[in-house]
Amino acid sequence: MLPLNILACFWLLCIGGFCSMFIIQQFPKIPSVLWNLISYGKARNLREEKTRKRSSLDKLLDLPKQWFTHFYAVSVICNGFLLFKLFEVLFFHGHMPNWYMDLLRFLTNFPLQTPKASHLSIVIAIALLLFQGIRRLYECLFVSSYSSSTMHVAHYILGILFYALAGMSVLSEGPDFRKPAPFDNAWQVVQQVEWFNVAGIIVFFWATYHHHVAHKIFAGLRKGDRDRSHRIPRGDWFELVSCPHYLAEILIYVALVMVLGFAHPMSYLVLGFTASNQVFASISVHAWYQKTFDNYPKGRRAIIPWLI
Repeated sequence: MLPLNILACFWLLCIGGFCSMFIIQQFPKIPSVLWNLISYGKARNLREEKTRKRSSLDKLLDLPKQWFTHFYAVSVICNGFLLFKLFEVLFFHGHMPNWYMDLLRFLTNFPLQTPKASHLSIVIAIALLLFQGIRRLYECLFVSSYSSSTMHVAHYILGILFYALAGMSVLSEGPDFRKPAPFDNAWQVVQQVEWFNVAGIIVFFWATYHHHVAHKIFAGLRKGDRDRSHRIPRGDWFELVSCPHYLAEILIYVALVMVLGFAHPMSYLVLGFTASNQVFASISVHAWYQKTFDNYPKGRRAIIPWLI
Protein backbone atom coordinates (compact mmCIF):
# COMPACT_ATOMS: atom_id res chain seq x y z
CA MET A 1 0.00 0.00 0.00
CA LEU A 2 1.39 3.39 -1.00
CA PRO A 3 1.99 5.86 1.84
CA LEU A 4 0.07 9.15 2.01
CA ASN A 5 2.41 12.01 2.80
CA ILE A 6 3.93 15.09 1.17
CA LEU A 7 7.02 13.33 -0.18
CA ALA A 8 5.04 10.39 -1.57
CA CYS A 9 2.67 12.84 -3.30
CA PHE A 10 5.69 14.60 -4.82
CA TRP A 11 6.97 11.32 -6.29
CA LEU A 12 3.52 10.40 -7.60
CA LEU A 13 3.06 13.85 -9.13
CA CYS A 14 6.39 13.53 -10.93
CA ILE A 15 5.56 10.05 -12.22
CA GLY A 16 2.22 11.33 -13.51
CA GLY A 17 3.96 14.30 -15.08
CA PHE A 18 6.44 12.09 -16.95
CA CYS A 19 3.58 9.94 -18.27
CA SER A 20 1.69 13.07 -19.38
CA MET A 21 4.76 14.47 -21.14
CA PHE A 22 5.13 11.26 -23.12
CA ILE A 23 1.53 11.49 -24.27
CA ILE A 24 1.90 15.19 -25.18
CA GLN A 25 5.01 14.42 -27.24
CA GLN A 26 2.91 12.28 -29.57
CA PHE A 27 0.92 15.27 -30.81
CA PRO A 28 2.23 16.61 -34.14
CA LYS A 29 2.06 20.30 -33.21
CA ILE A 30 3.17 21.52 -29.80
CA PRO A 31 3.97 25.13 -28.82
CA SER A 32 7.71 25.78 -28.71
CA VAL A 33 7.71 26.65 -25.01
CA LEU A 34 5.96 23.35 -24.15
CA TRP A 35 8.19 21.28 -26.44
CA ASN A 36 11.32 22.67 -24.85
CA LEU A 37 9.90 21.90 -21.41
CA ILE A 38 9.09 18.25 -22.09
CA SER A 39 12.04 17.34 -24.35
CA TYR A 40 15.60 16.75 -23.25
CA GLY A 41 19.16 16.76 -24.58
CA LYS A 42 19.70 15.69 -28.18
CA ALA A 43 16.01 14.75 -28.45
CA ARG A 44 15.14 18.45 -28.26
CA ASN A 45 16.28 18.65 -31.89
CA LEU A 46 14.00 15.82 -32.98
CA ARG A 47 11.53 18.26 -34.50
CA GLU A 48 13.44 20.73 -36.60
CA GLU A 49 10.50 23.09 -36.88
CA LYS A 50 10.57 23.48 -33.13
CA THR A 51 14.23 24.45 -33.03
CA ARG A 52 13.71 27.16 -35.67
CA LYS A 53 11.02 28.82 -33.55
CA ARG A 54 12.97 29.01 -30.32
CA SER A 55 12.22 32.29 -28.57
CA SER A 56 14.46 34.33 -26.31
CA LEU A 57 12.45 32.98 -23.37
CA ASP A 58 13.22 29.40 -24.47
CA LYS A 59 16.92 30.20 -24.57
CA LEU A 60 16.76 31.94 -21.20
CA LEU A 61 15.28 28.81 -19.60
CA ASP A 62 17.93 26.53 -21.10
CA LEU A 63 20.88 25.31 -19.04
CA PRO A 64 24.00 23.42 -20.22
CA LYS A 65 23.65 19.66 -20.02
CA GLN A 66 27.00 19.42 -18.22
CA TRP A 67 25.31 21.00 -15.20
CA PHE A 68 24.31 17.40 -14.49
CA THR A 69 27.41 17.50 -12.33
CA HIS A 70 25.45 19.50 -9.77
CA PHE A 71 23.00 16.62 -9.29
CA TYR A 72 25.71 14.28 -8.11
CA ALA A 73 27.37 16.89 -5.95
CA VAL A 74 24.03 17.24 -4.14
CA SER A 75 23.78 13.44 -3.88
CA VAL A 76 27.25 13.16 -2.35
CA ILE A 77 26.56 15.94 0.16
CA CYS A 78 23.09 14.71 1.22
CA ASN A 79 23.80 10.98 1.34
CA GLY A 80 27.28 11.47 2.75
CA PHE A 81 25.76 13.45 5.61
CA LEU A 82 23.12 10.76 6.17
CA LEU A 83 25.59 7.89 6.18
CA PHE A 84 27.91 9.72 8.58
CA LYS A 85 25.05 10.40 11.01
CA LEU A 86 23.76 6.82 10.74
CA PHE A 87 27.19 5.48 11.66
CA GLU A 88 27.24 7.84 14.62
CA VAL A 89 23.85 6.56 15.77
CA LEU A 90 24.72 2.87 15.34
CA PHE A 91 28.25 2.77 16.65
CA PHE A 92 29.06 5.93 18.62
CA HIS A 93 25.85 6.68 20.58
CA GLY A 94 25.17 9.71 18.42
CA HIS A 95 21.83 11.04 17.25
CA MET A 96 20.27 12.49 14.12
CA PRO A 97 19.93 16.29 14.19
CA ASN A 98 16.57 17.58 15.44
CA TRP A 99 16.10 19.80 12.38
CA TYR A 100 16.46 16.79 10.08
CA MET A 101 14.03 14.70 12.11
CA ASP A 102 11.50 17.56 12.11
CA LEU A 103 11.78 17.84 8.33
CA LEU A 104 11.45 14.07 7.96
CA ARG A 105 8.29 14.03 10.10
CA PHE A 106 6.83 16.93 8.11
CA LEU A 107 7.42 15.37 4.70
CA THR A 108 6.75 11.70 5.50
CA ASN A 109 4.97 9.31 7.87
CA PHE A 110 8.10 8.96 10.01
CA PRO A 111 8.30 7.33 12.49
CA LEU A 112 6.36 4.20 11.58
CA GLN A 113 5.03 1.89 14.28
CA THR A 114 6.39 -1.02 12.25
CA PRO A 115 9.53 -0.15 10.27
CA LYS A 116 9.65 -1.44 6.69
CA ALA A 117 13.40 -2.16 6.75
CA SER A 118 16.11 -3.02 9.27
CA HIS A 119 18.91 -0.77 10.48
CA LEU A 120 21.37 -2.63 8.27
CA SER A 121 19.19 -2.43 5.17
CA ILE A 122 18.82 1.33 5.57
CA VAL A 123 22.57 1.80 6.02
CA ILE A 124 23.34 -0.34 2.96
CA ALA A 125 20.81 1.57 0.84
CA ILE A 126 22.21 4.97 1.82
CA ALA A 127 25.77 3.70 1.25
CA LEU A 128 24.81 2.55 -2.27
CA LEU A 129 23.18 5.91 -3.03
CA LEU A 130 26.36 7.63 -1.87
CA PHE A 131 28.51 5.31 -4.00
CA GLN A 132 26.31 6.06 -7.01
CA GLY A 133 26.65 9.79 -6.42
CA ILE A 134 30.45 9.64 -6.05
CA ARG A 135 30.85 7.50 -9.16
CA ARG A 136 28.64 9.73 -11.30
CA LEU A 137 30.36 12.86 -10.01
CA TYR A 138 33.70 11.35 -10.99
CA GLU A 139 32.37 10.41 -14.44
CA CYS A 140 30.95 13.88 -15.03
CA LEU A 141 34.24 15.52 -14.09
CA PHE A 142 36.77 13.13 -15.62
CA VAL A 143 35.07 10.75 -18.10
CA SER A 144 32.11 12.30 -19.89
CA SER A 145 32.51 14.56 -22.91
CA TYR A 146 29.37 16.62 -23.26
CA SER A 147 27.86 17.95 -26.45
CA SER A 148 26.23 21.34 -26.72
CA SER A 149 22.89 19.80 -25.67
CA THR A 150 20.80 21.65 -23.14
CA MET A 151 18.15 20.94 -20.54
CA HIS A 152 15.23 23.00 -19.31
CA VAL A 153 15.61 24.73 -15.97
CA ALA A 154 12.63 22.68 -14.72
CA HIS A 155 14.59 19.46 -15.40
CA TYR A 156 17.52 20.89 -13.51
CA ILE A 157 15.41 21.75 -10.45
CA LEU A 158 13.73 18.34 -10.55
CA GLY A 159 17.10 16.59 -10.71
CA ILE A 160 18.39 18.52 -7.69
CA LEU A 161 15.25 17.61 -5.73
CA PHE A 162 15.49 13.95 -6.69
CA TYR A 163 19.03 13.53 -5.42
CA ALA A 164 18.31 15.58 -2.30
CA LEU A 165 15.19 13.58 -1.39
CA ALA A 166 16.06 10.00 -2.39
CA GLY A 167 17.98 9.33 0.82
CA MET A 168 15.27 10.90 2.94
CA SER A 169 12.72 8.59 1.28
CA VAL A 170 14.83 5.59 2.26
CA LEU A 171 15.21 6.77 5.85
CA SER A 172 11.52 7.61 6.26
CA GLU A 173 10.36 3.98 6.54
CA GLY A 174 13.24 2.60 8.55
CA PRO A 175 13.68 2.30 12.32
CA ASP A 176 13.37 5.36 14.54
CA PHE A 177 16.93 6.68 14.50
CA ARG A 178 16.05 9.22 17.21
CA LYS A 179 16.31 6.38 19.70
CA PRO A 180 19.56 4.69 20.80
CA ALA A 181 20.45 1.83 18.48
CA PRO A 182 19.81 -1.61 20.04
CA PHE A 183 23.33 -2.85 19.34
CA ASP A 184 26.44 -3.21 21.46
CA ASN A 185 28.88 -3.85 18.63
CA ALA A 186 29.24 -4.01 14.85
CA TRP A 187 28.79 -7.78 14.75
CA GLN A 188 25.22 -7.44 16.02
CA VAL A 189 24.49 -5.10 13.12
CA VAL A 190 26.05 -7.48 10.60
CA GLN A 191 23.89 -10.32 11.95
CA GLN A 192 20.87 -8.54 10.44
CA VAL A 193 22.05 -9.39 6.92
CA GLU A 194 19.42 -11.09 4.76
CA TRP A 195 19.56 -12.78 1.36
CA PHE A 196 17.88 -9.79 -0.30
CA ASN A 197 20.63 -7.47 1.00
CA VAL A 198 23.24 -9.61 -0.76
CA ALA A 199 21.16 -10.01 -3.92
CA GLY A 200 20.50 -6.26 -4.09
CA ILE A 201 24.20 -5.44 -3.71
CA ILE A 202 25.07 -7.87 -6.52
CA VAL A 203 22.47 -6.36 -8.87
CA PHE A 204 23.59 -2.85 -7.92
CA PHE A 205 27.24 -3.42 -8.84
CA TRP A 206 26.33 -5.38 -11.97
CA ALA A 207 24.18 -2.47 -13.19
CA THR A 208 26.78 0.05 -12.02
CA TYR A 209 29.46 -1.63 -14.12
CA HIS A 210 27.37 -1.44 -17.29
CA HIS A 211 26.31 2.12 -16.46
CA HIS A 212 29.98 3.10 -16.27
CA VAL A 213 30.84 1.24 -19.47
CA ALA A 214 28.06 3.07 -21.33
CA HIS A 215 29.42 6.46 -20.28
CA LYS A 216 32.96 5.45 -21.27
CA ILE A 217 31.67 4.43 -24.70
CA PHE A 218 29.89 7.77 -25.06
CA ALA A 219 33.06 9.64 -24.11
CA GLY A 220 35.12 7.58 -26.56
CA LEU A 221 32.92 8.64 -29.48
CA ARG A 222 34.31 12.17 -29.45
CA LYS A 223 37.75 13.07 -30.80
CA GLY A 224 39.18 15.69 -28.47
CA ASP A 225 37.62 18.09 -26.00
CA ARG A 226 36.20 20.36 -28.69
CA ASP A 227 34.42 17.62 -30.60
CA ARG A 228 30.66 18.02 -30.04
CA SER A 229 29.46 15.71 -32.83
CA HIS A 230 27.24 12.66 -32.38
CA ARG A 231 28.06 9.15 -33.58
CA ILE A 232 26.45 5.74 -33.27
CA PRO A 233 27.59 4.13 -30.01
CA ARG A 234 28.52 0.46 -30.17
CA GLY A 235 29.59 -2.24 -27.74
CA ASP A 236 28.30 -3.82 -24.53
CA TRP A 237 24.56 -3.17 -24.00
CA PHE A 238 24.49 -0.71 -26.92
CA GLU A 239 24.20 -3.78 -29.15
CA LEU A 240 20.75 -4.32 -27.65
CA VAL A 241 19.35 -0.89 -26.78
CA SER A 242 19.93 2.76 -27.63
CA CYS A 243 20.02 3.86 -24.00
CA PRO A 244 21.80 1.23 -21.88
CA HIS A 245 22.77 3.95 -19.38
CA TYR A 246 19.07 4.54 -18.73
CA LEU A 247 18.42 0.80 -18.42
CA ALA A 248 21.32 0.44 -15.98
CA GLU A 249 20.07 3.35 -13.90
CA ILE A 250 16.66 1.74 -13.58
CA LEU A 251 18.33 -1.50 -12.47
CA ILE A 252 20.32 0.44 -9.87
CA TYR A 253 17.07 1.56 -8.25
CA VAL A 254 15.60 -1.93 -8.61
CA ALA A 255 18.60 -3.02 -6.55
CA LEU A 256 17.67 -0.39 -3.95
CA VAL A 257 14.19 -1.93 -3.64
CA MET A 258 15.82 -5.35 -3.24
CA VAL A 259 18.26 -4.20 -0.56
CA LEU A 260 15.34 -2.78 1.41
CA GLY A 261 13.58 -6.14 1.35
CA PHE A 262 10.81 -5.48 -1.23
CA ALA A 263 8.53 -4.13 1.54
CA HIS A 264 9.59 -0.47 1.55
CA PRO A 265 6.86 1.49 -0.33
CA MET A 266 8.78 4.74 -0.66
CA SER A 267 11.59 2.96 -2.50
CA TYR A 268 9.07 1.85 -5.13
CA LEU A 269 8.12 5.49 -5.66
CA VAL A 270 11.77 6.46 -6.13
CA LEU A 271 12.07 3.58 -8.61
CA GLY A 272 8.86 4.71 -10.33
CA PHE A 273 10.25 8.24 -10.71
CA THR A 274 13.44 6.87 -12.27
CA ALA A 275 11.78 4.31 -14.50
CA SER A 276 9.09 6.63 -15.90
CA ASN A 277 11.63 9.36 -16.57
CA GLN A 278 14.20 7.08 -18.19
CA VAL A 279 11.76 5.02 -20.28
CA PHE A 280 10.08 8.04 -21.83
CA ALA A 281 13.39 9.84 -22.39
CA SER A 282 14.87 6.74 -24.03
CA ILE A 283 12.01 6.53 -26.53
CA SER A 284 12.72 10.11 -27.65
CA VAL A 285 16.46 9.49 -27.85
CA HIS A 286 15.88 6.27 -29.83
CA ALA A 287 13.70 8.17 -32.30
CA TRP A 288 16.43 10.83 -32.65
CA TYR A 289 19.04 8.17 -33.43
CA GLN A 290 16.79 6.59 -36.06
CA LYS A 291 16.11 9.94 -37.69
CA THR A 292 19.72 11.13 -37.58
CA PHE A 293 21.52 7.99 -38.81
CA ASP A 294 20.35 6.12 -41.92
CA ASN A 295 22.51 3.14 -40.97
CA TYR A 296 21.28 2.91 -37.40
CA PRO A 297 21.01 -0.78 -36.31
CA LYS A 298 17.50 -2.03 -37.01
CA GLY A 299 17.38 -4.53 -34.18
CA ARG A 300 18.05 -2.10 -31.34
CA ARG A 301 15.25 -1.17 -28.98
CA ALA A 302 15.04 2.01 -26.94
CA ILE A 303 15.66 0.68 -23.45
CA ILE A 304 14.30 -2.85 -22.85
CA PRO A 305 15.99 -5.48 -25.07
CA TRP A 306 13.61 -7.04 -27.64
CA LEU A 307 10.60 -5.16 -26.18
CA ILE A 308 10.72 -1.36 -25.96
